[in-house]
Amino acid sequence: MRNNHGLQKLFRKEPCIQKSVFPGLKPVLILFGSILLALAGASLLAAHEMPSPEARQLLAEGQSIMESASSGMSFQLALRKFEKARDLSPLWPEVHYYLGVTQNAAGIHKEAIQSFSRYLELAPKARDAEIVRELIHQIEAKQQNTLSSVPGTFAGTGAGDQAVLGNEALHRQKYEQAVSHYLKALEVNPADFRSAYNLGICYANLGKTPLAIDMFRKAVGVNPAYYLAYNDLGNAYSKLGRYLEALDAYAKASAAKPDYAPAYHNTALVYTQQGKHEVAIPFYRKAVAADPRYVEALNNLGASYSALKQYDEAIRQFRVALKINPEHVFANFNLGDDLVKTNQYHEAIPYLEKALYKNPKYAQACFSLGLAHLGLKHYDEAINWYRKAIDLNPNYGDAYYNLGVVYVESGHPAEAIPHYQKAAAINPNDVTSLNNLGSVYITLGKFAEAREVLVKAVAVNPRHDKANYNLGYALRSLGQTQQAISYYEKAVQFNPQYADALYELGSINMEAEKTERAIQYFQKAVVANPRHAEGYHNLGICYENLGQLQKAIGFYEKAASLSNDPAESYFALGLAYTAAGEKQKAMASHERAISAYQRKVKKDPDNAELLNRMSGTYYSLGQYREAISLLERSVKLKQDYADAYVGLGACYIGLKQYDRAREALLKGKTFHRSQKNAAGIMEADEYLKKIP
Repeated sequence: MRNNHGLQKLFRKEPCIQKSVFPGLKPVLILFGSILLALAGASLLAAHEMPSPEARQLLAEGQSIMESASSGMSFQLALRKFEKARDLSPLWPEVHYYLGVTQNAAGIHKEAIQSFSRYLELAPKARDAEIVRELIHQIEAKQQNTLSSVPGTFAGTGAGDQAVLGNEALHRQKYEQAVSHYLKALEVNPADFRSAYNLGICYANLGKTPLAIDMFRKAVGVNPAYYLAYNDLGNAYSKLGRYLEALDAYAKASAAKPDYAPAYHNTALVYTQQGKHEVAIPFYRKAVAADPRYVEALNNLGASYSALKQYDEAIRQFRVALKINPEHVFANFNLGDDLVKTNQYHEAIPYLEKALYKNPKYAQACFSLGLAHLGLKHYDEAINWYRKAIDLNPNYGDAYYNLGVVYVESGHPAEAIPHYQKAAAINPNDVTSLNNLGSVYITLGKFAEAREVLVKAVAVNPRHDKANYNLGYALRSLGQTQQAISYYEKAVQFNPQYADALYELGSINMEAEKTERAIQYFQKAVVANPRHAEGYHNLGICYENLGQLQKAIGFYEKAASLSNDPAESYFALGLAYTAAGEKQKAMASHERAISAYQRKVKKDPDNAELLNRMSGTYYSLGQYREAISLLERSVKLKQDYADAYVGLGACYIGLKQYDRAREALLKGKTFHRSQKNAAGIMEADEYLKKIP
């Protein structure tokens, strides 16, 4: 029988913890054509001079006159107010819009075209830009007398006045007021397809989607070539989940106007909502081909590539979008997020910070900044960003989860517990939070708590290989080896390449002295993971136990070459060389083991087991005093450390100090007896027999 200093350490693998979680789908900016109307130009004022208070007052007075308009004279009065406002703030987009409205109502078509064109020049991305362009084409046609009898013209008729007032109210998002005007316009002229369309927009913004559908269908019924109505009809169908009808409407919009980019974009969005990114991508590309500066389409094109994990192409599309609009919140976020996913942490941070600057309540940007800093091992910064994400969204389960990951990675596993608990409370079906919580309990030696949590984890997902592995680990640590085996086997069943689970099954068989079966599991483990140092080490133990020293030596050498912590493998290699009679190689291996142990002890000087293991190398070299120094430190740290006392006895025998040897061995035997360790008692007795 080998003495305590000749027994190789049987490695246990650590519990399996899952790393940082990434949000499953990145945000997609969904812009359904003109259905989301905002105050035109309002978001663009930063690029122009702010209107003076006097100009604002004049615009408000003109709007008030229009609201109460009872005749063409009212429009003339409003027009004068808007002209004065324009003179005071000529770079204000809004005033040019209202000039165009009143000039058109007053029949001043050339000037109306100029005003609307100036509005589009100052606010090219206004939400109603497409409607205004279509209105310009209508006025141009009127100038050529080609639309003198076309429904929807509004100068000089009661229906026209009501349509003008409806347009003005719609522009200011006063939807109920606009509805009243459009209904009156349609009473006078039921064939006014533009009023029907705009009424549909009002209903859509008021959440009355079925009524919106009726109006959009009415508009295309009068004018089958009215692509705007087809596009918004598609939007309304999509909102109700009627995707086939939505796609049909978008197709008709594209047929009516093949260069109308929003119809292609919205088609792509329908497929995106259904998770059909491969189908969506060609339509996003058509949208960009029709409008190369369509930032939302470029952003969403990148988002689809990202969802398919084609990150290089996604990053390229986000960069193109940001060249067009460097301030685009989603493109900045998505670019930063994908840079994080491709481990380009430093480059990601400025984009994520830009997104957060543009939208200070963007919790997801805080989350991704946490990921970036975690990737850089900036743990304090990562914690700060995850906490900010939680401040913005108290139910942000992924942020709590990643806080747990940060604390584990930074060496504070106990602090991870409440965060994993919170993540699991927010989403009781989140098996990864339960698994990691169980893993932390294992790390802290709280195996009963780990078992309780991991039982819940495998109940949530019986096929989760890591949770089954960790439950097996907890059960084995509690002495419930047979139950542990069933969970390790499940882990391998659901993941046949799970090297650590195969390794644990091998270890259990090796401890049961089922050496041949243990070898089979260890061999499978190193095939699944050719860099599995512990697997090679334990193969060495198995073959040494079978007396096949040369095979054992080969596996120990392989383990030592792969391991980041090769001390045990060099120690075992030295013992194997000694048994094979190769003293020089044995001495060299033990010296390497000592160097490796010294590095470990420097990092962890109060580890009693480590000191005991290191003493074995000195014992094997016959350096008994050096071994005794380490063992005395070991029993001072752990006063009932039976193995260390037996080791002291062995060293004192080597020095022929038999009284001290007997005293140490008897202490070790007493502790082994109290710990019910029969093998330890037998080992102490073997040494006691060597004392004269």
